[in-house]
Amino acid sequence: MPMQKHIVRRFDSFDDMRLAHLRDCQRLSTDEINDIAWQMVIEYRQMYDIQPHEPRLQRHVTSVRRS
Repeated sequence: MPMQKHIVRRFDSFDDMRLAHLRDCQRLSTDEINDIAWQMVIEYRQMYDIQPHEPRLQRHVTSVRRS
């Protein structure tokens, strides 16, 4: 993944910052969102020195049955 340039923006309120963040996220493709999420997993593992055999994302699965 190439190094990205970071831009510092200032906002007058938390709501303005939140809206800008949502607009930025909506511009990303699904693959870009997945890459960012995976990078967060890797950074978390490095911060807390977690060494599993293979890093992986977990999904919670709920089973629904009709009776």
